[in-house]
Amino acid sequence: MKIIGHRANNKLILKKYLESKIDGIEVDLDIENGELRIKHGPNPIKRPSILGKLVGWIDYKFFYRDPYIKKLSITLNEIFQIINKYKLTLLIDLKNLATAKKIIHENMLPTNIVFSSKDHYAIKYIKQELGDNVKGLITIDSKPVNIHCLINSSRADGISWNYVFIDENVLEELKNSSYIIYTWVINDRTTYKKIDRTGLIDAIITDAPWKLLPNNSRK
Repeated sequence: MKIIGHRANNKLILKKYLESKIDGIEVDLDIENGELRIKHGPNPIKRPSILGKLVGWIDYKFFYRDPYIKKLSITLNEIFQIINKYKLTLLIDLKNLATAKKIIHENMLPTNIVFSSKDHYAIKYIKQELGDNVKGLITIDSKPVNIHCLINSSRADGISWNYVFIDENVLEELKNSSYIIYTWVINDRTTYKKIDRTGLIDAIITDAPWKLLPNNSRK
């Protein structure tokens, strides 16, 4: 089971991930001023009070990992160089269909790349254009009635599933169909061990890989 560093959106976080001997990194990709940017964006929850707005600003700047200090920003090409150098899996979370179209038409993509998105049309477009050259996962943060239908209708290779909603019976069905399964966000060793014991997950996404394995050892 691979360990993927979550939201490697700035150089400090990325450096810490690389020191933790991870298997891959995840970045959020969006369009800003007509250009592709590695950027998660602020929490969509709007707080009406002045105190709430201040808390929201702190939360975004220091916990969502889009760097407040611009020189800590990292570009998509820099990320490509890093994953090639360290032979890592790159998981790109696409914010929308427009982002999917732009990255395909403007970039030479590495081979060890996986796309995910809550915008299932984005994944469908990626797979229509690139086929088996990349892997595409639909992101799910609920418990759908028919996950197979969601996967097939978007032409995806599998899912990236919020672990809160995971059902082991559904996982077994998905693995029997040879689908790829990623899960997020797991930051404690107890949950990690529980997920690992199922033997059904291909990769977990975490903010704290250094907490999951003793002495950063890999299995």
